[in-house]
Amino acid sequence: MLRTSVSSSRRRMAVTRIGSVALLVLAMSAPSVAWGQSTCSAGQQYCPSGSYAGTCQVNTRSCPTGSVSATVDGCSACACPGGQVVCSNACVATQAGNACTTATGDSGTYNACGTSCTATPPESVIITPSAAQATIPARSSRPGIFLNQTGTGSIVQLQQSGANVLTVNGTGLQIGLQDGGLGIALGAGDAGQNLLYGVVDYAASNAGDALLLLQTAANSGGSQVPTTRFRVDREGNVAASGGATIAGGITAGSGSVGIIDSTGKIPELSSTYLANLSGANLTSLNAANLTGDSG
Repeated sequence: MLRTSVSSSRRRMAVTRIGSVALLVLAMSAPSVAWGQSTCSAGQQYCPSGSYAGTCQVNTRSCPTGSVSATVDGCSACACPGGQVVCSNACVATQAGNACTTATGDSGTYNACGTSCTATPPESVIITPSAAQATIPARSSRPGIFLNQTGTGSIVQLQQSGANVLTVNGTGLQIGLQDGGLGIALGAGDAGQNLLYGVVDYAASNAGDALLLLQTAANSGGSQVPTTRFRVDREGNVAASGGATIAGGITAGSGSVGIIDSTGKIPELSSTYLANLSGANLTSLNAANLTGDSG
């Protein structure tokens, strides 16, 4: 009996010691609410959970203007009505995602308070869109499409059924030029096709507008000074700064008179080619100046 009592006593002591150690470990590993409360200043409370878990906060919190509640418990967060955010200590309708224009003229979206506009990232060009892909703000000076070709290929190459229609490369603009130097086959379509075609609303144009204007530019004092080399005004009048070489002759007027033939000469001196056959202005002529048929 004595041995049994001693063994039972030892077992009880061992269990007691193990329990004490376990409690000590738990106490050291977990923060005590009571300890946290004891560290808060006067007028504050310890928040064991929620938005301010593990911190000391005021007993009562004042909320921004327009909040659901004017005040809340210090451990709770103030809340704005649905769709509103806090801006300058007041609940206002969110501006997040609303369209805006940046200082550089780019399209963008506002932040929640509408105090800053972030430019929208560039988009890829969509092929066969059902509507305009994007609208460029009126104040923007940015191009709709901006490419910088640093390789040897063309900048833009557009084709119709495998044939080049428009090519833009480092040497300029090419219309209809095919590989091997062949041009676009206008005859493949209906009659009356044009390599270049444009229509101007005459009533909405100005007297100084041009249907076609070609210029060269020279640097003068750091500025590019243009010189007009060829111009077709809205009336169809043609002006060229240099001479004209015409290989096929000239047919002019409402009567379609071939005043210059393919050799570059006036065919004859007759009423067909001259409006006035009077010789009144022919002076100081003598026999040496006149040759030809004497009959």
